[in-house]
Amino acid sequence: MRKALYILILLFFTSCNQEKKNIFSEVEIKELTKSIPGTNIFTNTDIMFVKLENEKVGFTNIRHLSRIFQSKYKETYKNFDNFLFQALNQKISFSSNYFVEHNVSVFSISKNIEKQYLTSGLSFLREKYFEKRQKNFVLKNKNLTSHDIYSVLYYFYINGYITTFDDAIGIYEVWN
Repeated sequence: MRKALYILILLFFTSCNQEKKNIFSEVEIKELTKSIPGTNIFTNTDIMFVKLENEKVGFTNIRHLSRIFQSKYKETYKNFDNFLFQALNQKISFSSNYFVEHNVSVFSISKNIEKQYLTSGLSFLREKYFEKRQKNFVLKNKNLTSHDIYSVLYYFYINGYITTFDDAIGIYEVWN
């Protein structure tokens, strides 16, 4: 009995100390930053989410993150790749004010979407909000507010999906 209790306590502490899995690997970050920010149309349409103060989320892209790095974090991080790795893996908590001042969308996760995700999982969100295409999923814009759209996309993003907006036809897509 005592041995079983010891094992349970050990398992508990081991699981508490495990680091959260990264959304992006260092290799993926290198791929994102191969081109100079602003020259690769694909990375400019990728939607990225970063953690902000007060449980807010920033809806951004690589060009904006490059500007933030140049103006605020160049001295803190040894290079843009290192900064991007930390930012995209939710390890930096940015000031909401900076994002608001530069007209970047700031939002709180929708409580309704959060509840659906926590109780039913990502597959439920995929079935409810997306239409399957050959290589990706397209968001069905069924009277969703921008708040709900960003929240749904955020959950796909933190689960390793690439999230994009096709501004030519006005659709949000997720790629696995």
